[in-house]
Amino acid sequence: YLKQHQDDQGYIQPKFFYQYLVKQGTFLEGPFKSLIFNILEENKKTLKVSIEGSNLAFNINKETTKINFL
Repeated sequence: YLKQHQDDQGYIQPKFFYQYLVKQGTFLEGPFKSLIFNILEENKKTLKVSIEGSNLAFNINKETTKINFL
């Protein structure tokens, strides 16, 4: 698994560690603007999040939704 995230010199790429550090974000626009969400699951194009501790899970498109990761 780690070999997939190495650069040409054999070092682990920083983005490998970043995926484990980012667990929250805020929306920059729309009806949920400024609300903090927790990332439950991340895929290439979508995030499954819960907003402000809600038990409901939402799928959002990372490519079309403006968000700021905390």
